[in-house]
Amino acid sequence: MSFPTGVKERALVASARHCSVCHRHKGIKVEVHHIVPEACGGSDDFDNAIVLCFDCHSDAGHYNPKHPRGTKFSPSELRRQRVAWYDIVAAGHLAVAPRTVLHARYFVCKSFDIIREISSGDMERFPVAQPHLARNAPADFLRDVVIAHSKNSRNDQEWGDYFPTIHEYLKTHPDAKQRPNASQLPYFEVLRQPSKDELLKRIAPIDAISRILTEAGVAPEDIACALAYNQQCGTEERFQEVYRMRPLWAVYLAVTNMDAVPVALDSLVCELEARTGLGYRQLQARDRHLASTCPLPQAALAPGASAVIPVAALLGPLWPDRFEPLWTEFTDLSNGRGQSVSHGDLSAAASTISVIGPAMWPLVIRMKQDATLVASDVHELNLKNVYTLSRYWECGSCPHLFVETPLGELSYLGELFARAPGEEQEHVVIVPDDAAALVLAELEDEITVIDRLIVNGHRVSGDIRLGKGDTLRIEVRETDRCTFIGHYQTATNRRSTEPWMRNQLICAFIDDCSRNLHSGPRQGHCN
Repeated sequence: MSFPTGVKERALVASARHCSVCHRHKGIKVEVHHIVPEACGGSDDFDNAIVLCFDCHSDAGHYNPKHPRGTKFSPSELRRQRVAWYDIVAAGHLAVAPRTVLHARYFVCKSFDIIREISSGDMERFPVAQPHLARNAPADFLRDVVIAHSKNSRNDQEWGDYFPTIHEYLKTHPDAKQRPNASQLPYFEVLRQPSKDELLKRIAPIDAISRILTEAGVAPEDIACALAYNQQCGTEERFQEVYRMRPLWAVYLAVTNMDAVPVALDSLVCELEARTGLGYRQLQARDRHLASTCPLPQAALAPGASAVIPVAALLGPLWPDRFEPLWTEFTDLSNGRGQSVSHGDLSAAASTISVIGPAMWPLVIRMKQDATLVASDVHELNLKNVYTLSRYWECGSCPHLFVETPLGELSYLGELFARAPGEEQEHVVIVPDDAAALVLAELEDEITVIDRLIVNGHRVSGDIRLGKGDTLRIEVRETDRCTFIGHYQTATNRRSTEPWMRNQLICAFIDDCSRNLHSGPRQGHCN
């Protein structure tokens, strides 16, 4: 049986149609829940009733004290939540709706040196006006991780051994896989999985994040992998191995005061995942928790100013995250690095993102309005709609060559003019099977110069200059012999030696071409 009408009305009035757990005003989107289920002898009286939103009602219905994972809702906890909330409503400390408008945005910070700056309280380069950092459990955890990694920066890669040829490499590492996942790792020729002992010996002493994960018992395949490629830059070719480690990311909620008057923030209502240890878990598989209230800085937030609230420490994927930006803004920094702020879709990486340490998943921002406590809902973290913050070196490397199939799909072929910038070189390509065109792409801040382009002994073009973002498409047939004669010029004094960065550029270019198949103009079309 359901609750009598009088009991339902009494509960709805007592809660002001707010959820008694997450404290959000949900209007008609609430239900009156049996704290002790009817099937277990629960009564239909007011003492056994609690008002819950649809989400919390769904979670409350799955209490199982024998289940090994998560902190589940229990009848005693629900009663305590209900009593505490009804007292707030009865005391008149909650208004129906706030006057102040708060603009909430989630930033996923993907660079270690930015996380270090924020952890030290340096908010100068955080891309919001007048940022004020809140101190909480995730902030303390991130600070401890930053302190453990004594270096100022972290590249998510470390150099391994090098070999004269791939054959020598495979003799040493017979378990390595050749031509791994071309869509994720187009730049690399070999992939292998280091053991726990190898990670402790080679990576843990120089990378604190990998050491912390290894010592906590995280599986080696969730910590790092080893990739190898033919290193062509410079005069000496060699087969080089690099270790790719899980990148450390951090999520911050920026709450901006959009009103014309200052606002006094009070607290954050959130799902708190308190952890005493590392607490390694998958982002998508995280458990739901009871709402907790955590204090926010009490200083008034000026018009246009933002409170920046650390939410969680994340581990990004070992593979390219397939982020799809809607827009990106670049800023040059004084130390020769650049910073990018992007808004877009990171959901393709959701299944490969992990959480470590304590997390505070926001639900409601409370603030004081005319001595009354009011609440403003905060949307949950949605990877389809996030801002990302990254740092990068302003540098250049070789242009890249791709094969286009008759259906317009691209696959990576290799680098062009790889020995050194400014040096004229000749590069010969025999067109592979199932190819309709070759595509030469300049992906970085540099200039590629094609003095002569010769196909099957006949010059078809020359004096071509490609800047960043430019492409040259040459229609070809299988087994054609294409000779490129030219060079590239870097726009900076720094030259890229990071293979993972090149892999990311190549993946992003292939993804972009796939999304815009056969659309937009192409430069330097040669028949």
